[in-house]
Order: sequence, then structure tokens, then C-alpha cells
Amino acid sequence: MVPRAELFRVFVCGVLAIGCGRVGYDPRSDAVDASLVTFDAAPIDARVEPSDAALDAPSVVEDDAGGPLARVTFATPVRIDALSSETPDVDPCLTPDELAIYFASDRAGSRDLYVSRRESLDAPWSAPAPIAELNTTAANETDPWISPDERTLYFTTNASGTNAIWVARRASADVPFEAPTMVALDVANACCATLSSDELTMMFSAVGPLDLYVVTRASVDAPWSASVAMTSLNTIDDESNPSLSELVVFDRGAADVRDLWIADLATSETRVVGGTDVNTASDERDPWLADGPGRLYFASSRLGQHDLYVAERN
Repeated sequence: MVPRAELFRVFVCGVLAIGCGRVGYDPRSDAVDASLVTFDAAPIDARVEPSDAALDAPSVVEDDAGGPLARVTFATPVRIDALSSETPDVDPCLTPDELAIYFASDRAGSRDLYVSRRESLDAPWSAPAPIAELNTTAANETDPWISPDERTLYFTTNASGTNAIWVARRASADVPFEAPTMVALDVANACCATLSSDELTMMFSAVGPLDLYVVTRASVDAPWSASVAMTSLNTIDDESNPSLSELVVFDRGAADVRDLWIADLATSETRVVGGTDVNTASDERDPWLADGPGRLYFASSRLGQHDLYVAERN
């Protein structure tokens, strides 16, 4: 099985040709044509009316078609009661072993970052603990992405007046994070970052309506490249909250009602996530897919407010 970081970097480097991983390469020196970021598939999207804005819409395989993703379905989602509160709980992101989960919650009065742990996949989650050194009362902190060693955390905050992606680092998983810094990007209203495990490729959402973008860099100390729109995934709807695995999962729809979608970079297939009650008439968003692909974690408002759910793959 190809690791998620290598698979996605092969896709980005081979298709975009923006110099991933080359020693001495300045990723900001080359202009990148956003039209290169596309799957080799017909521009069809059954969920939107044809329009100029949707000319680069992705290939969508209908639910009764037999593409490879038709076999990627999930069982009935289960609410994670130990992580639920009387306020919205959203934005799950887990370590690769699924023994630590980082998420955002309004339980303290403003949207803040929390972490919970468990001893094994069958063990109960611990009481969520706020990441106090990163949370503020004057702004919202959301959309955590945690590195496999838990030493680097990317998140979204509107502390600067508009949404932006910030990053915080620490010496080990047992100590607090150091003061965060804003990630320098060339698009406005950036949020919802997801990275390859080596932190050399980042996909995120930006502008409005929200679209998906990708950037790369040669090393963790190098600047990020110019942002390239993922035209193969973007439509006239919002596309947001991507998660990188062997597959890419993200949410799509209006600002307050979205569905979970899945894309295969290798086969160019894109479709609504299949399974029993994964997508409902309520709002499903913020997916995170375990390697394998295995369990799917996400947020849903099906009980009236957003709670965290997990669904096993069929």
C-alpha cells in the first residue's frame, strides 16, 4: 500500500510539475497554471446546473454506476457520545493510530480546540481537554490538523479579523505548543488545512464560495508555493474541509447544508460518499478518513446540532 504522503505528492509533482522536493528549488519562482490541476475525466457534475462557473467541475459517478469508489461504502454512523456536548462539536482529526483525536467545540462559550485520547481502538475516549495555549476568547479556533508525531498542529482562526491558517509546534507530544504563527498564503479567507505526513503538501479551502487549493514546498522551512485551485474538484458549490488519505474526502454544498464526497486521485473518480445514513438531509461536514481506507469520522447535525460520528467501512 502506498503511503498517503507519497501518493499525493506523486500526483501533485507529476501532474502539476511544480518542483516538489527538489533541493534548492524555490516553489514561488514558477507560475503554475491552475488548469493543470485536474483529473483526466469528463467535466460532468449531476448536482449543479451547467454554468460557466462549473466548466471545470469534476467527473461524478452516479450512485448506480460501477466505478471503483462504488465499493467504498460505510456502515451506519455511530455518534461518539464521549466527545459530545450540548454545543456543536466539529472538525475531527486523528493521529494515524486513531488513539488521539483533535477537534473543535463550542462547549466553553467560543469555538476552541480540544484533544481526547484512548488506550486502544476498543477503549473509551478520555474527557476532552482544551488546548489552552492556543485557544482564545476573542476569536474562534477550528479545523485542527495534527502531525503523526503530534508535534505540529495546523488550525484556523479569525484572530486577525478574517479566517487564516496558523501553525503551532512543540518539542514533544507531552508539552504545550509554542506560540503559533500565521501561514503565508496568497489567497484570502484560507481555512481547513490538511497536510501530507511530511508537511510538504497542503490542501485547504479559501476565498468564497469556498474552493479547494493545494500548495507544496521543498522542506518544512521553505515557503509555500503559489496556491493552485483544484479545478477537478471545485464546483459552484462550496468545497471545504479536505482530508488526505489514499483517497481524498471533503464536504460540498451550501454554507449550512453539505454532504460528504470522496475522490480517487488515481482513477479520477469523484462521488458522494456511499453507505447507510452517512449523508442525510441534515448537514454532514468535516470528514477524516483513516488509512486503509478504514473508519470515517465526521460531524453531522442530524440530531439538531453538530456532533462527532464514526462509520466503519463495509
